[in-house]
Amino acid sequence: GGVGALAGVMWLAMPVAAHGDDPFAVEERVTDRVDALGDRRDEVEDAIDRLFEDHRLDLYVVYVDNFSGMSREDWANETAGRSQLGINDALLAVATGERAYQLSIDGDYPLTDEQLEEIETVAIEPPLRENDWAGGAIGAATGLAATLSGQQVQTPEIIPGAEDPSADGDFPWAPVILVGAGA
Repeated sequence: GGVGALAGVMWLAMPVAAHGDDPFAVEERVTDRVDALGDRRDEVEDAIDRLFEDHRLDLYVVYVDNFSGMSREDWANETAGRSQLGINDALLAVATGERAYQLSIDGDYPLTDEQLEEIETVAIEPPLRENDWAGGAIGAATGLAATLSGQQVQTPEIIPGAEDPSADGDFPWAPVILVGAGA
């Protein structure tokens, strides 16, 4: 089936770096090309494992510097396609340098756009706003699990991190939220 793209958040940021991270086939549940997770990779993997054990939904998380000039929806959908993700798979793509993300899940998966929007606004966006890259992924996993269990989506504990782990220096980011609706 096709992968349905959902709303994501973007922050106004510095211009995109000259190099891009083209869509690619993910080979493991966590791909961190910018060292966004640091020493918190195990926490992310544990949350993803619990989601799979409890609900048989496989969450793949990808951290890159930028989406190569593509829209976040197109980048996530092409990456999901190249990765042969199916109906029981979800993809959280985070571009730390662009300060954008996309949660992508098959349009036939039994979650409504409203449920996915709640997961994004309550569990994914608050940590990402604070540069808690691991927290964004943990929030995605725990938010999906809560929704699938009929429970309230919670904001994960937020541990602020580096604004742009892939940058050579500090940039003066201005967090302005633009929410867009996907198909």
